[in-house]
Amino acid sequence: MGIGPITRWKQDEAGALARRLWPAALLALLAALAVGAAAGRISVATTGGLWMAFWIAASLGVDLKQRLLPAGGSAGQIFHRARQLPLAMLGMMAAHLGVAAFAFGVAMVKTYELERDVKMGPGDSTEIAGYSFRMTGLREVQGPNYNAMQGTIEVSRGGRPLATLFPEKRIYRVQRNPMTEAAVDSNALRDLYISMGEQLPGGEWVVRLQYKPFIVWVWGGCLMMMAGGVLAMSDRRYRLRQGEAAASAAAARLATEGAT
Repeated sequence: MGIGPITRWKQDEAGALARRLWPAALLALLAALAVGAAAGRISVATTGGLWMAFWIAASLGVDLKQRLLPAGGSAGQIFHRARQLPLAMLGMMAAHLGVAAFAFGVAMVKTYELERDVKMGPGDSTEIAGYSFRMTGLREVQGPNYNAMQGTIEVSRGGRPLATLFPEKRIYRVQRNPMTEAAVDSNALRDLYISMGEQLPGGEWVVRLQYKPFIVWVWGGCLMMMAGGVLAMSDRRYRLRQGEAAASAAAARLATEGAT
């Protein structure tokens, strides 16, 4: 992913590529270590995953810099050169950045996600990953085809309210199957999941709390890959080549028919 976009087929050599890309590799490693330190734990697997994500982004940055500001080029021409970049090139870069975002999200989620099952009733509170969860009430809810017990849980951090979530434990009237309807609070940095398990003899409920950092980046990276593919396919050069190929095939067919 990092080497392919800037490699000229059968022209580049390993030594020349290494000289061009070693700063990007070093910067990616330092960024991976910095993110691990900021998150509170550095591990080999996490550093490897983060390094791959930053390596793709850094190598694309090297490629883009060389295209927009080549050796001996004028900085005043950067905007003009950017407008000359083909859609296929932009689509490839967007798709590769999508892979980087996906790898970053997976590395962060698999390393730093937290999960806890707790016993909660009205007035009870607990904490996970610096977030406070307080159950303020329980009530029965009638749905179109189910009956449910709904919890009301206030989420805060550092004393500042963030959200009020309503997880449910549902019983569908026909199948009589119990189902859990999780409540989710999501942003670009993390997702918080709350789901209700079984009711305990004392009236409390088993509540599962989950903290998943950067999980949105996993799905966002997939969307970026798709968008990059669509952008690359929209390059008119592909349509011109298809038209030329069709015209050549038609000419060959006519020549063959004339000869017979």
